[in-house]
Amino acid sequence: GILCIPNAKILAVDDTEMNLFILRGLLKRTQAQLDLAGGGEECFAKTKEKKYDIILMDHMMPEPDGIATLHMIREDEDNPNKETPVIMLTANAIEGVKEGYLAEGFEDYLSKPVEVDKLESMLAKYLTQNN
Repeated sequence: GILCIPNAKILAVDDTEMNLFILRGLLKRTQAQLDLAGGGEECFAKTKEKKYDIILMDHMMPEPDGIATLHMIREDEDNPNKETPVIMLTANAIEGVKEGYLAEGFEDYLSKPVEVDKLESMLAKYLTQNN
């Protein structure tokens, strides 16, 4: 069945507009409340203003990249998203990479191009933990 999460607040971060467009399309049927950020700085600014249930973060972005942005959020004591699950979106899906991302503090990762069923099952996994 289709994952329907109209109360979920999701932030998607990618420096490529086309990727954000694709993510928005993939998430449309979930009815989630989706905010978009075009890079690490914009993402960090948005995380200071609003509590999200989950953040989808691209890895390869101009400074700060996804890993640096995650650290900025985690190290910001007053950030409402200090503990929010962050999923890394990466084209770098080599064996062993997942451990590296988890060691950096990401909850999980999705390889690009993102598949809708994998995305929905991951959202379901992390959103049910919180609610």
